[in-house]
Amino acid sequence: MPAYSNHDAPDHCMIKVVHEPTPPLHRFQLSLRCPVDGKPLYYEIELEKKGGSGTSRTRQAGHTIIDAEDLVVGDMKINLTASDTVLVNATLRDSEQKIVAETSQSFAAQ
Repeated sequence: MPAYSNHDAPDHCMIKVVHEPTPPLHRFQLSLRCPVDGKPLYYEIELEKKGGSGTSRTRQAGHTIIDAEDLVVGDMKINLTASDTVLVNATLRDSEQKIVAETSQSFAAQ
């Protein structure tokens, strides 16, 4: 699913997953594009890895202040083998916990 933005909100954000493969580790971060308003946003990244050794999940959450139009948040590194696939779910919420953007993306280790 491509990035989703709550366009009903007056100030909307776009979110996408950034994947940097440096085998055997793979790095995942979130790239945010939001109007600069100095308000806090809360992010959550959830990785689900599936492969020959089974399924594992890991999650990271945090907050940031929107002080620039383009931001990169989160930093997760995981070990992948050639047969592994990763599903990344990411959510961005405002200070009232309303979802302002979310995305789900799949990646293959290759």
